[in-house]
Amino acid sequence: MPVELEIKPLVSLPEVTGWSQTVVLSQSPQQINPENQPVWIVALASNDPEFADAGMEFLDKLEKTYHSLELKTSEALYQTLNQLTKTYQESVSFAAAAISLTTITPMTYGQAAIILVRDQKTPIQLLKNDQFSWAANQGEWRPNDIWWFQAGQSELLENLNLLENGPALQDQLDQLAITINQSTHPTQTAALHIHIGQVDEQAQDDEGESPQTINLSPSKPDHIQLKKRRTFALGVVVLLFLLASVLLGARAREKNLRTEQFDTLTTMVTQKTTAAEALYAVDQTAARAELKQALDELETAKVNFEDESTWAEKWQTLYDQTNSKYQTIAGELTLAEIPVWYPLNTIKSNLQGTNLDRAGTNLVVWDQATVTLIKIDIDNKRNDIIAGGQDLNGASSLAVSDTQAAMLTPQGIVTTSLTRNSSSVEVKADPEWSQPQLVGLFNNNLYLVDPGQSTIYRYPAITGGVGAKQNWLGAGVSLSGTTYNRIQIDGQIWLLQPGGKITRYTQGAPQNFSITGLDLPLGNNTPSFSVHPDLDLVAILDADNQRIVITTKTGQYQKQIAWSGLSTASDIVLSEDGQSVFILKQGNIYQTNASQ
Repeated sequence: MPVELEIKPLVSLPEVTGWSQTVVLSQSPQQINPENQPVWIVALASNDPEFADAGMEFLDKLEKTYHSLELKTSEALYQTLNQLTKTYQESVSFAAAAISLTTITPMTYGQAAIILVRDQKTPIQLLKNDQFSWAANQGEWRPNDIWWFQAGQSELLENLNLLENGPALQDQLDQLAITINQSTHPTQTAALHIHIGQVDEQAQDDEGESPQTINLSPSKPDHIQLKKRRTFALGVVVLLFLLASVLLGARAREKNLRTEQFDTLTTMVTQKTTAAEALYAVDQTAARAELKQALDELETAKVNFEDESTWAEKWQTLYDQTNSKYQTIAGELTLAEIPVWYPLNTIKSNLQGTNLDRAGTNLVVWDQATVTLIKIDIDNKRNDIIAGGQDLNGASSLAVSDTQAAMLTPQGIVTTSLTRNSSSVEVKADPEWSQPQLVGLFNNNLYLVDPGQSTIYRYPAITGGVGAKQNWLGAGVSLSGTTYNRIQIDGQIWLLQPGGKITRYTQGAPQNFSITGLDLPLGNNTPSFSVHPDLDLVAILDADNQRIVITTKTGQYQKQIAWSGLSTASDIVLSEDGQSVFILKQGNIYQTNASQ
């Protein structure tokens, strides 16, 4: 059922000590169907004169939000107004209500009131809450209802309660209008009333005017009132037409501007994506740079679209598509979380883990604090404590093969059978050792990295143990560093130093190894790496940059896995099929896919 709402605000009285304003989130007078076109009315006030600019800005934004985002529910308005209260706390008050075909939803905040005059007979104060409180009430509207809104701190709030029933009500409303308009109260705010009545279409056709509404000015003779109503109606129509033209023009210009900006962004992204795809086969670094620049430009342009949800969603979709393409071309997999594959405290309390390695289908974990060596079956997660205590006291530098583990201890190199769970000193501590750091194990041959002697010793496998040490490095070759984090052996010997420097030796001779195609250099904190014994894969833990970098054995960048949890990881190892990486971090083992 169409109705006509005529909204007639009283004069707002901003003073040097306060500010107030009323906004109607609907054009009026007009014929509407409130069932799908509810009307919001908000009266806003502040006892802080400096709030005026912020208040006008807020109301302007509220109007734009209402029209552009269909902000037409009490819940949505509540959320919007609640942001204002969080910012300004005690300095604001407002009253608000939604009028629809079946319900009314009034709200107040601070010193505010909403009055309903029912059939011009019964003034009902729907809401008047204590400061910093919200409330909502629902009911049905009736023809000839009059709504009175008041926001702000004023003794006139109390006067609204004094309205009497009966024929004298109109006179009292007229007098109250005069009182408000003449008030010098510093925080007096705007007020308004609404008349809701069924449209008489026949009467409109005959007389060409809207239904009569209660006038808040003093009573005048009927012919003067009629003339003033016609003049007012004509003025309102002209004003609304001009206002609508201005608003529609401004919105059209704003929409065109955003459309042009978004089209420019889309064109830029398309060009850089096309260039990146063409470069990918010959220069992955340049391909990555093209898309990284596109992402940076999108980030810079975000501010032009984030204030409207429709444009914000379009920007986000374009950004997500570009970022997905970047991760594909750059080989970057950014993870918000990696699930725990195995919590070590289920084996032994306070177990944190110091080193991690893979022995065939088993993971082997060394925990220096509890002097415990553990084996975990990767397929079924069965665990077994295979060594510890006196045998491994002070041990470090874990190395494994399919059948045994080797560790460096003060007594020498201790080996532990992974099947019999027995340990013994395989190589006694040698007086010629100067600074033994790392022990390696490959085909049952033992290797010892000794930077103090600038060499790598080899103890060849023989029946029943290992033979005498040999200087494995070739003639004239010596270690170039004094500190090494990890050793890996796949037939070649790989050494990892702090800062991510990797040295590779083949048959005792150094081979060049440098990473190409990496967008960001490795950080200083690179505690571990994993060289797959059978596949062309090297994984490097770059804790500083919270990532695992995967390359070929010639140093060609393949991909990287980024996760914030990697900043505190201590060791990694590639799975047997090279499809995933196991990560040791603060008492847990994590597993992540490395093939995406």
